[in-house]
Amino acid sequence: MACKAALSRWLLLLFWCAHLLLRSCSSEIDRSQFPPSFLFGTSTSAYQIEGGYLEGKKGLSNWDVYTHKQGTIEDGSNGDIAADHYHRYMEDIELMHSLGVNSYRFSIAWTRILPRGRFGDINPDGVAFYNQIIDALLQKGI
Repeated sequence: MACKAALSRWLLLLFWCAHLLLRSCSSEIDRSQFPPSFLFGTSTSAYQIEGGYLEGKKGLSNWDVYTHKQGTIEDGSNGDIAADHYHRYMEDIELMHSLGVNSYRFSIAWTRILPRGRFGDINPDGVAFYNQIIDALLQKGI
């Protein structure tokens, strides 16, 4: 778990350094050098960023089961918290916006939408979570 937290902090530091580097190079590179339709983007994978293990009526994914099985992951880490995007998505979107990102590809944890797979109902909490992300992205022009 400490490894995941350290990785999250390291990634945030990396993004911040890239942001500072791009700002310092602003006299050399700017958006006007790219076509207006050029997309400056980033992407994430649900399991690697969301966290929110079993929150919002989420079901278990293959990764949840695998990483909780004793001995499968050397340091015992899992995605229960990950980068805590489930609780911090507004901060993450603000960071993307501050970096000038205008395109974001994210994956959906289907266990958040269909907690029992094809044998259960759609989870309104899961749909609402992704709708909130999409709305916040659109508000920031991403």
